[in-house]
Amino acid sequence: MTERNYDKLERMREEIRKDHERIAMLQEQVRAKEAKLREAEGSRIVADVEAMKLSPEDVGALLDLIKAGKIPGIADASIPARVTKGRRKAAVDKLEGGFFDEEDAEGEENDEGEN
Repeated sequence: MTERNYDKLERMREEIRKDHERIAMLQEQVRAKEAKLREAEGSRIVADVEAMKLSPEDVGALLDLIKAGKIPGIADASIPARVTKGRRKAAVDKLEGGFFDEEDAEGEENDEGEN
């Protein structure tokens, strides 16, 4: 009997091994990018809260109202996640006691015209 040639099988195994290495490398890159995204999202949230001049208590109360479904449109999946300043102000105006004082509300209206 003649000796069988297994070179093709070995090449295929080597290609598969390299593909697994590339997959692992890409998965690590995705994890790193997701971590950067989470950090950027957190920074954006903090900046938005600071711009609205909300105290930690105000943020907690606002989140409680959202969770309870007392802010129209926020929990509705048909409404885009990005809330415009005008819609944000309208939603806040409907809150009992509101989170804006008059000066903040006027400043927000002025900001809309500038964008």
